[in-house]
Amino acid sequence: MPRRRAGGAVLGGLGLSQLLVVAALILTVLSLLSISVPSVPLISVAVLLICTSLLLP
Repeated sequence: MPRRRAGGAVLGGLGLSQLLVVAALILTVLSLLSISVPSVPLISVAVLLICTSLLLP
């Protein structure tokens, strides 16, 4: 029986909250480089991802 980690879901060695933070950093860099995605406010989505990552175990 494989053991489960107590830290939540683990995807490829990174936790889900860490993946959300990495995605938020990528969106922030895209915003700083003035690369826009149509109809997506990059900074707002990045802040939402950071807040969500804080709520996960």
